[in-house]
Amino acid sequence: MFDRFADELDRIAASYDRIKTDREVCTFGRDTDIPARRRILGEVEANRSKCASGPAALNMARTQLQKAISDTEAVCRRAGM
Repeated sequence: MFDRFADELDRIAASYDRIKTDREVCTFGRDTDIPARRRILGEVEANRSKCASGPAALNMARTQLQKAISDTEAVCRRAGM
């Protein structure tokens, strides 16, 4: 399960590498990155008791979601969005 999440986050990171403007980063973050991280968090929450790494994975998913939201909103403010 966690490998699938890692693959998805790798694809998202690669997409950011191709983005050129703050407006594009803002839109991608709000439309793709944050919803994907919310979905991952939901899946981790639902499955946290099924493996020993569940609690740590849940904490990491929450932290990464909050960081993505914070970073995206900072870029959006800079872009005037």
